Amino acid sequence: MENMIFKSKEFGEIRTMTDEQGEPWFCLADVCRILEIKRVSVCKSRLKRDGVCLAEGVSNTTNQYGATTGQKLMLTFINEQNLYKVIMRSDKPQAEGFQDWVCGEVLPAIRKHGGYMAVRADEPDEVILSRALLIMQKALERRDKRIAELEPRAAYADEVIDSVSCMTTTQVAKGLGMTAIELNRRLCRLGIQYCQSGQYLLYAGYARQGYAQNRTYMYRDAEGETHTRAYLVWTERGREFIHQLIINN
Repeated sequence: MENMIFKSKEFGEIRTMTDEQGEPWFCLADVCRILEIKRVSVCKSRLKRDGVCLAEGVSNTTNQYGATTGQKLMLTFINEQNLYKVIMRSDKPQAEGFQDWVCGEVLPAIRKHGGYMAVRADEPDEVILSRALLIMQKALERRDKRIAELEPRAAYADEVIDSVSCMTTTQVAKGLGMTAIELNRRLCRLGIQYCQSGQYLLYAGYARQGYAQNRTYMYRDAEGETHTRAYLVWTERGREFIHQLIINN
């Protein structure tokens, strides 16, 4: 993992690292300092566990002469999703500006160049160029690795994700350890579907994504009259969408 330090006149320094997939992680202690959160351990306990990790970082404390020590130590880092959770829970006035800085400058720099390079006015052009080339080289290495990892997944997407076979809500719910009633209620609360005349329908934004299809079945009432009722069945793409949705919510 690659360590980087982002600097802002308004917020000071925040230590970050980039994992092998090129995703950014942020030092929780620095985030809490910026947002004036005193109890870091309490903040950490409220975050998603798979978005928290310990990794080696650099101390940003200063010695008696005002110089950064640069001592290596283990730090708690949080992923981008957890970062937003911390920011959204903050009622400090600097929270909005901090999010704007991260979203508008830090993250685009990481994703475009594979790193964040703060340039000092007294640096020679040769030094700046060499650091820029190193960042670009690491970005290309990460890109090549991601491409190699995605190749076998592409075959899976072609054969399975776009499959025309469908599952009922009961089948999808069983795979998530819940009942169809519970899953339908969750999907309604999350704004994915709604119930109309006893039938669940997807909102327009999701209806065009290939997540589900409408099926009908025939039944007879107590008087022997025949009726039809429509219901949703989920494609493999829809099942995968629901699975990720429930995990993250």
